[in-house]
Amino acid sequence: MAALALALAGCGGGTLGPHAFKKDLETVRSLASEGALVADQVAHGDATQTFVRVHTAYLERQASTLERTLSTTRVASTLAAKRRRAVRLSADVHRELGLLHRHPGDPKLGERVGAALERAAKQAERLGT
Repeated sequence: MAALALALAGCGGGTLGPHAFKKDLETVRSLASEGALVADQVAHGDATQTFVRVHTAYLERQASTLERTLSTTRVASTLAAKRRRAVRLSADVHRELGLLHRHPGDPKLGERVGAALERAAKQAERLGT
């Protein structure tokens, strides 16, 4: 978690270069993967609603911050198309985490959100290569 906070803190301002962009994509992947684990616990009834609410609130805030950072930071022209995809991807992760946060006891939603977040993690990984 501390690495996540450092990655987010280092992204605000200036021009986003290839290395920082890759780090941001790693953060998107991390948020999506962690969210998928929580969603899997919801789907199987293995987590309390309080845990899900608290943990997804944290992840959702981080995803929102990253989405804002990616959408407002300047990037090199060579990264513009990838950045647009990364903004959409971080918005998707933010939205899915929000759904899980608002419905922490819904196993069917947990399954759906978990699958969506796993896809997002894979997309972020591919986008970063």
